Amino acid sequence: MVKLTCNRLYGLMIVLLLVCCSNEKIEAITVFKMDNFTEIVEDSSVIITATNEIEIIQKAFIQAVKQPGVVDMADPQYKLEWNEESYFLWINESSGTIMNTTETHTNYSLSERSAHEVYQLIENSGI
Repeated sequence: MVKLTCNRLYGLMIVLLLVCCSNEKIEAITVFKMDNFTEIVEDSSVIITATNEIEIIQKAFIQAVKQPGVVDMADPQYKLEWNEESYFLWINESSGTIMNTTETHTNYSLSERSAHEVYQLIENSGI
């Protein structure tokens, strides 16, 4: 019988959640510019509906790597919403961090390539 520690069980749950999300049909992703964790910049939303752009974001989020330790983050730059999911995003040309808005004790790092692609997509969206 295999023993599962809390960390392993939690990690397994995250992997299962991400696998489920990878098969989830996403019709649109709404991106909001954020003032802080609770306030959206007025009139700042952009809706992404292009399939290739949705796939870039979805792939980046699925491949994100859980970061160890206690989370103490600056105010997020963006909030992304689709279906029933919602994430905060901190992004620049070469790095990115995401956090599920319902699990603010855990964050995930995007690969450098994914961060670059998501950054370019958001920069080109006009938000």
